[in-house]
Amino acid sequence: MQLSEPPVEIPTAPEPAAEIGVQDMAKRAIDDWLAAKRAALGESHNIDELNTILLEPALSQWRNRAESGIRENWYWEYTHSVEVLKVDPEDPAADALTVDAEVTEQANFYELGVRDLSASYDETLTMRYELVRQDGNWLIQAMNKLD
Repeated sequence: MQLSEPPVEIPTAPEPAAEIGVQDMAKRAIDDWLAAKRAALGESHNIDELNTILLEPALSQWRNRAESGIRENWYWEYTHSVEVLKVDPEDPAADALTVDAEVTEQANFYELGVRDLSASYDETLTMRYELVRQDGNWLIQAMNKLD
């Protein structure tokens, strides 16, 4: 007698969990920052988004900038792309990372609801981000433009 199927179900091995590397973690944190920047400096001025990704001293700097936009009736519309160039250390268990990334930023500036072409720009910047892990989340403590 030949069986077409085994008498008991043979379990299949679970797929190994995809390991998230430091490059992925860094890119996700920078993408989250740029989304919060779009929200805080955008037309809706959702400043509270900054609290979800920034730590001091960067948090105060960007909150002040966003609050200025509310007072002075201006806002930005941004489009971004990010390429992580280097992460130090290359250790997913680290609690602090230094990340160099190339950020392309297309920015349209609006004052009193009118686009100001002279202030709008399209640039690619090399940035350094200082990331710190808090309660399992990566937050940005500082950022600087590299030459």
